[in-house]
Amino acid sequence: KQWYQRRVAITAGGDQDADMSRVPINPECDPRITCQLSVNSKQCMSEDNKMKDIVDSWDPKQTCKGEIVPPPEPTCSDGIKNNGEQMVDCGGPECEKCFEEPTEPVDTRIYKSLDYTQKQWEDGNINIRAVVTVSKDANDWRYTMFFTKAVDIRTFWGCKIISHNDFKTIWTFGPQHWTKKIKPGQVIQLGFNGKFEADGEYPECVTKNFRAYDPDAY
Repeated sequence: KQWYQRRVAITAGGDQDADMSRVPINPECDPRITCQLSVNSKQCMSEDNKMKDIVDSWDPKQTCKGEIVPPPEPTCSDGIKNNGEQMVDCGGPECEKCFEEPTEPVDTRIYKSLDYTQKQWEDGNINIRAVVTVSKDANDWRYTMFFTKAVDIRTFWGCKIISHNDFKTIWTFGPQHWTKKIKPGQVIQLGFNGKFEADGEYPECVTKNFRAYDPDAY
């Protein structure tokens, strides 16, 4: 058992309850000053019935009861983003990676370059631009972005939305009718505006993919 003891002198105005909130708390059993010394003992007892366990009003102390159970250690399956994880239960120093960076064989790529720029602000606004230089013929295409946190893309140009996952971390766009068929040397310019949670952490686009689309292959 661990004991904690504290006396508080009653002030000239008789207001001692305000002092009670400043009494340090024993992290194991929270024994603060006794209610019998409060200016309103009945109200004190109703708000914190643990005070009833204090026996001596002039020597206020309280014993710890029950087993003290520390909080569980963070794991990679607790459903909480903690312990340096990049996303919930993945990434960081202990958990598996949240994603695998895709590798595209050079001979299957349909673009020569993909220039991506992103600007974001503390208020949660984000602006994205992607400029794709095409290297092969294609009758249709898809552009996909994978973010480390949710991004709500609200406006876009040079493309149309195809899909996004429930978490709004993976977005796929397709062409407008005038850019559906592409040829080598053609430049496709895409733009996006959106919002993210302004919690001090900016979204990062970890994967950008521009590929030919064949409906018979999916």
